[in-house]
Amino acid sequence: FFSSRRRHTRLQGDWSSDVCSSDLGIALLSLNQLRAQSNHPEVLNAYIEEAMESNLMLQQHEMDVQVAIQQLKQSRGLFFPDVSLNSDYTIASGGRTLNFPIGDLLNPVYSSLNQLNGNNAFPTDLQNVNEQFLPDNFHDTRLTVAQPLFNTDIYFGYRAQKALVSVQEAKLDTYRNELAKELKIAYYQYLQSEYLMDILNENEILVQELVRLNERLVENGIATIDAVYRARFELSSIESEQAKADQQKQFAQSYFNFLLNRPLDSVIIYDENETIPLEADSDLNEYIGQALLGRPELVQLQSGINAQNELISLASASRLPKASVGILAGYQGQDYRFTSDEDYRLVQFNISIPIFNGFRKNADIQQAKINSKISETRLNEVEEQIKLQVIQSKAALEASFKTYYASRAQLASAEQIGRAHV
Repeated sequence: FFSSRRRHTRLQGDWSSDVCSSDLGIALLSLNQLRAQSNHPEVLNAYIEEAMESNLMLQQHEMDVQVAIQQLKQSRGLFFPDVSLNSDYTIASGGRTLNFPIGDLLNPVYSSLNQLNGNNAFPTDLQNVNEQFLPDNFHDTRLTVAQPLFNTDIYFGYRAQKALVSVQEAKLDTYRNELAKELKIAYYQYLQSEYLMDILNENEILVQELVRLNERLVENGIATIDAVYRARFELSSIESEQAKADQQKQFAQSYFNFLLNRPLDSVIIYDENETIPLEADSDLNEYIGQALLGRPELVQLQSGINAQNELISLASASRLPKASVGILAGYQGQDYRFTSDEDYRLVQFNISIPIFNGFRKNADIQQAKINSKISETRLNEVEEQIKLQVIQSKAALEASFKTYYASRAQLASAEQIGRAHV
């Protein structure tokens, strides 16, 4: 009895939302005890795969990638010509007019010529012209083709957008890793709280028995009343720890199901056959190298730097001229008729040479360079942070192993003491 009591009270520990070294020691003990009982191998991996399909935040990141891809397609489309068919039909009345007294001028002349020639070869009934400037019953139907020939904005804008797609893809990979990490933490916290509850429940039974035993010892005059008070105080402490453990269990369960986009009270299946390494078998430099290799956060920052460099090139090349060509072919005339007398063709070449823009481009170049430098500084900072995380995590892992082995030694000692008191 004494051995069991010592064993369970030793395993209570302090409970917090973070997995500290003592908590990991408890988790290692609990998981080793449960390893042979599970009928659901690889459950955690299945949960991670489920989260990759159902997590709402991950779906948002995936849609961000799709948006970036569509924007890239839009940038690529600027290299191709714009082709459009347009048609205008105009009905107008009023406005300014062109007055030309052609009848008043020519009719007398033609009449005199007819008299001289003795015939009516020239018309003498010409009407004065009164034509409005606004076209009436007039249509213009045309096919327009516009093709950029040389435009650095399009070229470097496309390259910058391509780098931004890489940024979004790296963000997606980063969140996938973060989601898997958070899911594992919530999973093991739930598992830890579940079996800590079992330990505390067993401990409660043992301490209740201890209270009854001390009460009998006091009744028989073998022990003082202080032993009963101490046992009751320990019983109330266990009840307090039970409440905390149950709260942490509910928190871990709710957060785990939240990541899976399931009802928050859904049952979590244990993967109790998972093998947990009990030693750090790699060199620190090897861990650091693995951590830095292909890290999505670093890929994201490097892609951002590439995008900034493309923006620098874009701003620098904006001083170059731009050239384009436009082709128009269509019909102009009355009553929407399409005849050979009304067709036309037009080719236009355009060259735009920037001369002065109030030094705005210089400011754009300097801003892009500063942003690139900020991204490079951030990249170096993140690399150092990753190295620091590896060093701290390895130290915490080694401390957890030491705590685990120390706990095993304490349990063995407690069992020996318990047997000695039986």
